[in-house]
This record gives sequence, C-alpha cells and structure tokens, in this order.
Amino acid sequence: MSMTASLKEKRRSRWIPWTFVGGFAVIIIANSVLVIFSITSWTGLETEDAYNKGLSYNKVLEAAQAQNARGWSTDVDYAAGHLVIHVVDRDGQGIEGLAMQATLIRPTHEGYDQSIVLQASEAGRYVAALALPLAGNWDVRVQATGVGDPWYQSQRIWVK
Repeated sequence: MSMTASLKEKRRSRWIPWTFVGGFAVIIIANSVLVIFSITSWTGLETEDAYNKGLSYNKVLEAAQAQNARGWSTDVDYAAGHLVIHVVDRDGQGIEGLAMQATLIRPTHEGYDQSIVLQASEAGRYVAALALPLAGNWDVRVQATGVGDPWYQSQRIWVK
C-alpha cells in the first residue's frame, strides 16, 4: 500500500515543474510582444546635429533677444485649404515687403513635413494654398526676410 501511495504522490506533483515552464513562457511572450511593438512604432523623430546645436545655444538666445526687441508678432491660421500668416509690429500695423516662407511639421509622424512660400495679400497678410494630409496638431515655423535681419517664429496650429 505504501507503493501506491508514493505513485499517487508522484502523479500529484508532476505539474509543479510545468508551472515554472509556463511562467517563463509567459515572460518570454510578453517581452517578445513589447520588443516587436517598440520596433514597429518608431516615428522617426529625432534632433539632427544635436551636439552642434547645443554648443551654439548662447548665440540662439542672443538672436532671440534681438528678435524680441523688434516687437513683431504673428497670427497663423489655416482654414479652407489656405495658410494665412498676419505679421504686425508692436503698434499693430501690418508689416509689408517680407519674403515669407513657412515649414509645416507634423510633430508626431515622420514624412508629412512641407515647406511653402507665402505671397503678400494685403497689409501684413501672407497667404498660400496648402492641402494638409492629416488632421490634428501641426507646427508652423515661419521665416521672414526682407526687412532687417531674418525673423523666425514658431506656432502650433490645429487642423480639422
């Protein structure tokens, strides 16, 4: 009788090593899913030439202070397939005679960035026809030349 009791005891404990195997299998599957997700979800966003940009940061701050001293401001709007940028001085008067270029950057997806040249429309307003492929947030980086030093402005817009 003691022999049958020991056989029953062996049968009951046979599953214990398989719990360890099953536990490791779950860990391996979970890690594999996370690795696959991290590899396939890369949006491609990164800063190009970050080291040299970091070295010249003080020059960037000085240029920003000089630009702020002008007192210019912009209002960026996108509606009905047109990008409209209104540039005014500190007195609220539109600034004319600028060569205006804008770069539209999709902050969350690579491959949708666009650069356009805007045409003067009326006192301080610059317009360009533009079809944006995706709704949501877009960063508009404006560069204006023609009156003094180049002037830069960045603004985020929402496209419906």
